[in-house]
Amino acid sequence: MLVKRISLLIVFLFLLVGCLPSSLIPQPPQTPKEKSDFFMNYYLAQKADYETRLAMATEMKDGKLEWLSSTTEIEKDILKAKYMFLDEAEEPITLYDSYASQGQLPPTELEASINALMQRLKDYLSKQQGG
Repeated sequence: MLVKRISLLIVFLFLLVGCLPSSLIPQPPQTPKEKSDFFMNYYLAQKADYETRLAMATEMKDGKLEWLSSTTEIEKDILKAKYMFLDEAEEPITLYDSYASQGQLPPTELEASINALMQRLKDYLSKQQGG
């Protein structure tokens, strides 16, 4: 009987730990290179999404890029926000990557500025998509 109770307790503890929010479970520290890879992958994903959305929302007429009549103002605003992110984030992400690639610790201010740019875009997109 005692073995059964202990077994049930162990199963219960595993279930409890498995249901904890990931923020409560200790995470291994990320290296600068891992963070750099994350930042770069995020940037490249935003760039690919921007290019895809732009291709779907515009057309070339007389050598000029023009909005399609079906493109909504929200879609235009999202494209503008993504463009601003790409423009503002390229230099700090590239700089962060150069520090990490050389095995140096990037300045915390640089990481904070990249995180702020990413958060600003995330917040804007969430707001535009009604979330």
